[in-house]
Amino acid sequence: MVGFYSVVGDTRTGEGAVTEPLRWEGTEPTERYESDRLNVTVVGHRPGEQRPIHAANGDPLWLVGDLHGHQDESYRSRFDEERVPTAREFAGTLYEEYGMEFATGANGTFAALVHQRDRNQVRVLTDRLGTRPVYVASLDDGVVLSTQLQAVAAHPDVDVRFDEDALREYLATNRVLGLDTPIRGIRELPPGSITTVDLATGELDSERYWRLSYDPVERPHAEVVSEFTETIGRILDERRRDPRRYGLLLSGGSDSRLVLAGLRPDTRTYHIAEWMSREARTAEWIALSRDREFRLLQQPADHHDRMLTHAPRKMNVSGRFDQAHLNGFHDEVGREVDVLASGLYGDTFYKGGIVPRRTLSLGRFGSVRLPFEREYPTLSALLDATTEGYPPFVEREESLTDLLERKVERDGEGVTAGGVEYGSLREFALFGEFYPLSNDRDYHYFGLSEMVPHWTPFLDNRLLDVALTTPRDHLVRGELVDAAIRELAPDLAAIPHARTGVPPTSRFPRNYLRKYATLAYRTHVRGDRAPNDRLSHRSWRHRGDILRERPFPEQVFEGRGGLLTALPTVDDDAVLRCYRDHLAGEDHTATLCALLTLLQMPVTERALDAERASDDADAVEV
Repeated sequence: MVGFYSVVGDTRTGEGAVTEPLRWEGTEPTERYESDRLNVTVVGHRPGEQRPIHAANGDPLWLVGDLHGHQDESYRSRFDEERVPTAREFAGTLYEEYGMEFATGANGTFAALVHQRDRNQVRVLTDRLGTRPVYVASLDDGVVLSTQLQAVAAHPDVDVRFDEDALREYLATNRVLGLDTPIRGIRELPPGSITTVDLATGELDSERYWRLSYDPVERPHAEVVSEFTETIGRILDERRRDPRRYGLLLSGGSDSRLVLAGLRPDTRTYHIAEWMSREARTAEWIALSRDREFRLLQQPADHHDRMLTHAPRKMNVSGRFDQAHLNGFHDEVGREVDVLASGLYGDTFYKGGIVPRRTLSLGRFGSVRLPFEREYPTLSALLDATTEGYPPFVEREESLTDLLERKVERDGEGVTAGGVEYGSLREFALFGEFYPLSNDRDYHYFGLSEMVPHWTPFLDNRLLDVALTTPRDHLVRGELVDAAIRELAPDLAAIPHARTGVPPTSRFPRNYLRKYATLAYRTHVRGDRAPNDRLSHRSWRHRGDILRERPFPEQVFEGRGGLLTALPTVDDDAVLRCYRDHLAGEDHTATLCALLTLLQMPVTERALDAERASDDADAVEV
C-alpha cells in the first residue's frame, strides 16, 4: 500500500492536492472514508489495498506496508495459515484478539490507522524502526496526519515555513535527525508508538510501546553465526509459502544472493545498471546458477533527468532524488511480480555497517577501514567525525557540529536526538543513522516502497533482535551474511563478490585481507576496463560525473532561480560558484543533489510563499 492521509477537525478540504504526493503514478486505487470530524484517504498499490478491514464492532483499520507475524508467548507467522491471509486481514485478526496491544508484538514494516468509533478517537501505529514514517501537523481544531510529509504540507491551514536550522542540516547531511523536519509545523510520530487523537478536541498523545536497546550478550562467534543463519533461514522459508509472485533486485554482492537462496524457483531477478558491467555480470551469474530468470533494467541516458522530474514530488525531505533507482522501471516490474524483494540493510545491521570503524590512511593510495570499532569519548568528537560541515553555499553563524549539539541532548548516560532517545552515546553512534529509519540519508528503501510492494528480510524483528544482542566485535568482522550463504547455499558462496573479487567461502580475517588486496590490484595495477570513460563497474555510476555531463542541473538552477534566490540560508551566487567548481573537477555531488531535490519539491514553493506572506503581513503592521 502506498499511504494514507487523514484530517481530524474541519474536513472540508479538497482531496486532490493533498493526496497527489501519495500516488507515484497518479492511477493507483484510492478510497475515501468520512465520519464526523474525520476523513481518511488511502492509496494502494493494488486494487483492494486501499480498503479498510472492519472489526466485529465496526471499527475500520487501515494498514500501510507489510505485516509478517506476531510475537506473544510464541511466534505466529502470517504464512503458517492454511490460506495465507493478506497483511490487512492478518492485522484485523490481531486487532480482534489483542486490541491496540497487538502493536507490541507486531512484526513488520508498517503504519496503521484505526478509527475507534465507540471511543470517538483515532489510533495511529508505527512499527519499531518507523520504516513507514507518519507525519503530523496541528490545525486550529484538530490535526492532519499522513505517511507523506508533502501531503501534510499541502493542507491549506498548515504552517509550512522553513525551520532554518533543520534546512541547513538537510542540505549538509541529506536528512534531519530524529522526529524533526525542515518544516516548522510538521513533525514525525515516534517509532514504536501508538498515538491517540481525540476526535472531539483534536488533542494528540503518543505512547511508546518499544524503544531501541542495544544489549549485547557475550557468546562464541559460532553461536552468533548459527543464530543468524537459523533465523534468516526461517524467514525466507516462510516466504516460499506465500502465493504471491516474487521478484528480487539482485546485485553482485552477498545480501541479495542470500535472499535468492531462500526464495522459490519461480522468482524473477532484476538488476539496474547502464550496461553489463562486472556487477551486472556477477548478478547474472548468480541468477543463472539457480536457473532464475535474469533481466537487466538498463538505465537510459536521461535516467537521472527523469528521477529529478518525478521523485522529489513524493519525497519526505529525506535522501536525494538520485536514489530513486527503480523510477522508470517500476511499472513493468509491478506488472510482472506482486512483491519485489531486496537485500537492503543486510550490510547495515549484520555486516558491521552500523559500527564506527577506525581507518588507516595509505596516502595517495587511499585509506583502509580497519576491523576495529572507533569509540568517541564525547558527543562533539562523534559529531565532528561523522559530519563533513556545511556546503559552501549555506549561510551560517556556527559550525554544523555546534548546530547539532544544540539539538542532541545528554541526560546522564543517555542521548536524545530530535526527540528520539538512545541509552548511551555508544548506542547513538551505532544506531543514530538508522533509528528511526527516516534518519537514513539514502532514499532507495523508501523509493522502492512507494513505487511497488517491497520487502527486505533484514528489517524483520527477529533478525533485528539478533543484531541488538550481538557484541560489536562480532558485527565488525562483517561475515554473518557470508556465513549464512556458506551454510544455506554453498553453490552461491563459490561465486566471487563483484566489487571485492572475494567469494563468501573465504573467512575472516583472510577475506578481509583478500578484499583490500583485490581492490588495490584493480585500482592501481590492472582493473577491468569499461568500454568508455563514462561507464563504470560500480553498482551505480558516480553521480558527480552525471551532474557534469547532463544539462539538468543548470536547467533547474535557471528555471527555479526565483526559488533559489528566496531560499533562506542559501546564497544563490555561491550555489552557481559551487556548481562551476564541481564542473571543474571538485566533488560537491551530495550537496548539489540535495539542493536540486529541494528545488523540485512542491513543499519548497509552498514554504516560500508562506514566508513571503508572513513578511508582507509584518510590513503592513509596521
